[in-house]
Amino acid sequence: MRNQRLEISGRMHTQPWSFAILGVGLALVMLLGVGCRPDGVAGSERYPDYVSKIMRRECANAGCHTAKSAEAAAGLNLESWDDLFKGSRGGSPVVPYSPDQSYLLYAVNTDPSLGPTLAPTMPIGRPALSSQQYADLRKWITEGARNDRGKERFPPDPARRKWYVGNSGCDLIAVIDAESRQIMRYIPVGSDDAWIEEIHSIVLTPDQSSIYVLFDAFSPHVEQYSTLTDEKLGEMPLVHNGWNAMAITADNKYAFVVGEVTRLVATFDLQQGQIVSGPITLSNNLHSPMLHPLQSTLYLAMKERSGLFALDYNASGVVINTRTIDLLQGRPSLTSGELMPYQIQFLPDGSKYFVACTNSHEVRVLDGDTDSLLEVITVGRAPSGLAYAPASNRLFVACPEDQSLFPTDQSKRGSIMVIDAQSHQVLKTLYTGFEPFGVSIDEGTGLAVVTNRNQSINGPSPHHASAKCVGRNGYVTLIDLATLELVPDFKMEVTVDPQVVTVKR
Repeated sequence: MRNQRLEISGRMHTQPWSFAILGVGLALVMLLGVGCRPDGVAGSERYPDYVSKIMRRECANAGCHTAKSAEAAAGLNLESWDDLFKGSRGGSPVVPYSPDQSYLLYAVNTDPSLGPTLAPTMPIGRPALSSQQYADLRKWITEGARNDRGKERFPPDPARRKWYVGNSGCDLIAVIDAESRQIMRYIPVGSDDAWIEEIHSIVLTPDQSSIYVLFDAFSPHVEQYSTLTDEKLGEMPLVHNGWNAMAITADNKYAFVVGEVTRLVATFDLQQGQIVSGPITLSNNLHSPMLHPLQSTLYLAMKERSGLFALDYNASGVVINTRTIDLLQGRPSLTSGELMPYQIQFLPDGSKYFVACTNSHEVRVLDGDTDSLLEVITVGRAPSGLAYAPASNRLFVACPEDQSLFPTDQSKRGSIMVIDAQSHQVLKTLYTGFEPFGVSIDEGTGLAVVTNRNQSINGPSPHHASAKCVGRNGYVTLIDLATLELVPDFKMEVTVDPQVVTVKR
């Protein structure tokens, strides 16, 4: 996978930019040609003095990113601190505490050894920023990009809704404020800075207090982060390598930790901080641990076969019985080979569950009590992510390889299919972006959040490269749950290979 990313990265940097992409880039990077408000602006709207001085000094060309001209500049207005964090149609150019992901710095940087650069360097037609000015801006962002009163744009707030986007190619989690739809910060994860450990899962605790991060790389740890501060709380000490998925019981007491390739399952007591059962070894590669909402049963996909494992456990989290579930049940797929189930999604009442089968391009529906097959729904190629919207009783299916909407256009690949969870009918097929992979529901904002991997060179050219990452940046798009339409004028570029998204309510 890493060799593929290196090849893609090389192609990306040698590929000439189209005039359209250059135009967008100019709109994003003309950061210093801003109109500046007078010093009397209310404190909550002002930059700190040393940042404001840089802006004022380079403000001679008014009209680039002012309130009056923002519409012609990708919607970006930089007149004040508040305006900065309202962002453009692609988000704010500053991510607090994350200078390497803040493209304001890309626009004014003339030294590639300090980080990414964009051409032409801003301000156009004027001398570049001095090294001290660049260092001042970088320091300001590193320390949180606060205003002149020391206020953070996104202070800790237990009521804040967040979207956590795991960027597998960077070991970075983008934390997005659901209300403003801006990136609050990036969380660097993983235990080894020398290589990419590849984020595989972000699991939110049922009480919404923390997330657990698991990796594809063989590493004997699972990391825990606070959803209040986004700071690391600790690690789960695990003996074996290869843990990359988990499911947590509704009472926040036990976590069932799974190794996809090692075929291991262990029960971890979250209060005691130790393994209390297992590991046990199963007979097939595993994926998508999912707990039955009303029964003490853990379901696991046989990733390379046509079945599921069902593991019954007792009140102490100990697995007491293991059985298998045949997904075919007399209804073979129209394609050859195994079904290769990838994702499992239960309805909240446990009455039925859905299984995305990547090789057969199907979603299979099973009874939650008897595990009998109810329906086979044909969907787009290689379905991966599943997400259920309770209010509308609809299932959202991410199909990253689907080309049914644009069969002859290689530049548009993938779809989100919306299924009525009662009738099992496909209601709509949407193009949300190139290679949609993860999808999660935020009913508080009325949105489905979609991550688009954008790993193939046939996809849209990213506006910039990410520092210390190899590969192409992906992006986030949104579906309005009420209209089932893509939210217009929103396409947030994140870092490399955004595969998973988790919503904190």
